[in-house]
Amino acid sequence: FQTEISEWRLRSIAYQDVVGSGSATASSTYSPSYVAANAFDDDEGTPWYSNYTLWDNPEWIKYDFGVGVSHAINCVRFLPSYSGGGRVKDFEVRGSNNDVDWDTLYSGQCPDTSGWQTFNSTAWNTTAYRYIMIYISTNWREPTFGEKIIYEIELLATPYYPFVAIYETTPFDLGKKWTSYVFVDANIDYHVVDGTFSDYW
Repeated sequence: FQTEISEWRLRSIAYQDVVGSGSATASSTYSPSYVAANAFDDDEGTPWYSNYTLWDNPEWIKYDFGVGVSHAINCVRFLPSYSGGGRVKDFEVRGSNNDVDWDTLYSGQCPDTSGWQTFNSTAWNTTAYRYIMIYISTNWREPTFGEKIIYEIELLATPYYPFVAIYETTPFDLGKKWTSYVFVDANIDYHVVDGTFSDYW
């Protein structure tokens, strides 16, 4: 009995928000009612609100997944200020495993508009980090409005699963083909994921 596999069909796997039982801190807060934890509480009505008197300073908000917990973040979603004042403009997403040395995972600009904003690229990051920071250098209304405001933040990662694939096989003793679903290890021969049906594993 001989089986050939000509090509895998890999199923896409959605991002998932990995914010859980960790803790949030920020460079500053306007008052005890606007703490960093508000941005991770799944409540779109409770923002983190930085100290508006520090308008010319960068601000940051940081999430600690906790001891022994780390994630490879490759997508961030956040809900900026509903009004123009305090709306994030230029920012970076950074990762660290010691809360001292930081790697920049993404650098960009949030649009000057309300509603959820998504910043994702699978090329960002394959390294798991315990700490994730959003470092905000400017907002859209400085210096009239000095505060930085974010209502909600989601830190998303692609969960690891063994590849899920549909494959085509040719059992020589039966002389026919069929399609099936299987779980296989990620370390597979590249001939079966190169988009070419003329070669095989």
